[in-house]
Amino acid sequence: NYKIEVDLTDGENTLSDAYLSWQPSGWGRFRIGNQKVAQTLSGQTSSISIPFMERPLPVLAFTLKRRLGVGWDIHRSKGGGNVTVFGIDPNEDIGSYGWAARGYYNPSLGKFHSLHLGASFMQLSHDGDSQFRARPESHVTDIRLVDTGIWPTVDLGSALGLELAGRKGGVTFRSEYYRTDWSRKSNTSPRFNGWYAEISWFPGGERTHYREGKFIRPDIKNDSGAWELALRFSNLDLNDKDVKGGEEDNFSLGVNWYSRTHWRFMTNVIRVRSVGSYGEQDPWIGQFRAQYFF
Repeated sequence: NYKIEVDLTDGENTLSDAYLSWQPSGWGRFRIGNQKVAQTLSGQTSSISIPFMERPLPVLAFTLKRRLGVGWDIHRSKGGGNVTVFGIDPNEDIGSYGWAARGYYNPSLGKFHSLHLGASFMQLSHDGDSQFRARPESHVTDIRLVDTGIWPTVDLGSALGLELAGRKGGVTFRSEYYRTDWSRKSNTSPRFNGWYAEISWFPGGERTHYREGKFIRPDIKNDSGAWELALRFSNLDLNDKDVKGGEEDNFSLGVNWYSRTHWRFMTNVIRVRSVGSYGEQDPWIGQFRAQYFF
């Protein structure tokens, strides 16, 4: 198989998925080209299946997007995993390289329930400047309330992720913890961390699907559509040693409506509390999205 996708968001032409893939019988699936790096539950989930408009703070800050590389994944009834060996980002001309691996296990899986345990690790060799920062879970602003600034002395970076999630009936719960480390030429090697927990509920009884280590949006059978309610708390801490990037806590409420066919209308309200690049800030953010998928 092959896939070529160009993203026209914000008036920019960027290369998204662009790869060749093949699947020998019993050997999993291989990919070569621009693809997602094997990291995190949220990072592997499509934007049409996450319950909020944007991913949580630590995912925005710590996970890589897509890179040119070689990937392999395999999925079985009780678990699976994927590995990526990657190089540059063709969209931002970032010249670092590294590898990442993610594995998951589902000890309890049925039609009406599932339990998910997962972990991922990524190692990145830098040949340029390093920086962690994140928008406040809103892509309509370019302001980053927490930002480490640019550090040119980082030789090696690593990121560890732990996943706990599950579903029972119309309720789905997701949570992840992240820890990242910088290995620097100086004696100080800072460590940053973050976590989030979110829960979503379909009052009409619709159920998310669990497939290949992630939760997929449900099929809507009712002509009147389906409502989804979601809550999330996320934390990002970019302070350690001589790096003072700030700390941010977000509490978010989401209300979504799904049509039977291809539409989803989303409303997010986010309460932000941060101490960082702009001092103490505690704004409210409200946003609405009409999403069409095919």
